[in-house]
Amino acid sequence: MAESPNEAFRILGVTYTVKASEELRTRLAATVSTEAWRVDCETLHGFALEWLMRYGRTVGIGPNVVVYSDDADRMSLIADYIRSLGLDKMIGDDLRETVGPIIRAIDDHRTLSPHLPVADIKFLGVDLSELYDAYTSALTRAGGIDFPGMLTKLIESFQVDPWVLQNFQSTYREILVDEGQDLTPAQTQVLRLLAGPGVNLFVVADERQSINNFAGGSFDNALAVVGPEHLRLTLQHNFRCSTSILSAAESIAAHMKSRPMETLTAPGAPPGKVTVVSATNQSDEARIVKEWVQQLLSNGLEPHTLAKGEDPRLQPEDIAVIARTRWILDPFIAALNEAELKVSFNLEPSGFLQTSMGRLFLDALALLADKSDKPAYRRFVEELGALGVVSTAETPVEALANSSSEELVALAAGLRLADDPARLDTLLSTLSRTLAHSDWWDDARAIEQLWLNYRAATDMHQRTVKGFLRFVARSQMAKASDPGIRVLTIHRVKGLEFRAVAIVGAREGALPDYRARTSTELDAERRGLYVAMTRAQRALHISWSQTTIDRQKRVHRENPSQFLRQAGLVE
Repeated sequence: MAESPNEAFRILGVTYTVKASEELRTRLAATVSTEAWRVDCETLHGFALEWLMRYGRTVGIGPNVVVYSDDADRMSLIADYIRSLGLDKMIGDDLRETVGPIIRAIDDHRTLSPHLPVADIKFLGVDLSELYDAYTSALTRAGGIDFPGMLTKLIESFQVDPWVLQNFQSTYREILVDEGQDLTPAQTQVLRLLAGPGVNLFVVADERQSINNFAGGSFDNALAVVGPEHLRLTLQHNFRCSTSILSAAESIAAHMKSRPMETLTAPGAPPGKVTVVSATNQSDEARIVKEWVQQLLSNGLEPHTLAKGEDPRLQPEDIAVIARTRWILDPFIAALNEAELKVSFNLEPSGFLQTSMGRLFLDALALLADKSDKPAYRRFVEELGALGVVSTAETPVEALANSSSEELVALAAGLRLADDPARLDTLLSTLSRTLAHSDWWDDARAIEQLWLNYRAATDMHQRTVKGFLRFVARSQMAKASDPGIRVLTIHRVKGLEFRAVAIVGAREGALPDYRARTSTELDAERRGLYVAMTRAQRALHISWSQTTIDRQKRVHRENPSQFLRQAGLVE
């Protein structure tokens, strides 16, 4: 950008998660200021969806496409087709058991081998190729798209209409791919097509941090997308971690099957501090971590662990608590909340609303914008059912207005304003004030703030209800600006960094996961621990509990992770 001040070509920055792309976008805005408009930071799926919404009509994708992100909605499409074959009894009541494997097989095909014919196997006596065609056709008829389909549909659009690809290559001159070690075959195929004549490709990849193998991600894909004939640079120094943290992480990496070359700390890196703690039980472990966080917030980092002149003070946002799986984090969230410490937990898009009224409001908005949005309709009906309301009304406003609940009737009155785009801005901008005494005021305030953020980020003539709902989903997946101590799983922490990190639940059966049996599976778990450790800049705390209690209240003796023993971090 510095070398092309008077040019208007764009740069596409692609990274692994929405959270990481938001982080990249924020850093760029601070670095290049008024030129930031020239850089688009997205996940590859996010970019594919945006491009398809503009130019995907030739493959059945338009600006009002509905994203099928919930497996319940995706499985219903397959189930409807199987019922049409007269095989109702074979489906049963639990779609996850009978139809779930079909969805996974379809996803695997599109992710791992999109350029090959569909495998010649059967489910419920029906060829997978037939089920594949039925599922993708049903998605198209419903005006929908799922995440794997974003990539396959983009590839299809390039094949059907070469101008779509040519338009990209005339708009973008540079593609930066971060976290390239987790590229899947489908993503690799898309990047190979995008990086055509006149488009440069720059891929950053670290074999140690390849933790998406379960979904087809591989460091080999990064090598393949660049090709052996192009320039390779080896980054030898780690500029994030202190010497003690990187030394501990490298002791983990030394046991990886591929035996990657050791990464060196940057010249002049401070010592930092690594603490490894064995707790009596899970409650004790949560207490220890809570006190560690409180100590950091009160007293800051220990001066002797820092570089000369480095500020020891920490904000809550400088601290992260990381675990292998979501369920391990619950007692830690509870302990931090009890201590009245603000926590920012990386929720799913629908998880930030705490009340049925808030969720009903957003789903009703989605249905007002697109009455064919089946996922929104399913959620709306389920939420009404949870409130004891059964309705056959044709519109969400009628369903709410006809109920016996004064609050639902009031919600319907507000939603009538949403039918008029000119009044939508007023409705959403004053939402929390009009509901000051409502049980769902906190949700209304959160929705209002998201609308104000959307309004600030979007030109007036480009604002739509569907655009706002996509912004809501993206914002809640990213949550980059929320205050509080970050609480994340290992697979959601990629691309981020913190001054202090606590890795919790580092015991056998949890890290590595008890299902990891083969050397390949264990190596993937080992790389996950390496990723978590190298998120820390100055302070790293690792802990596990000596005993756990299962759902039947049985007590189990636990051992520290084998990875910690192998690395010499515990005896």
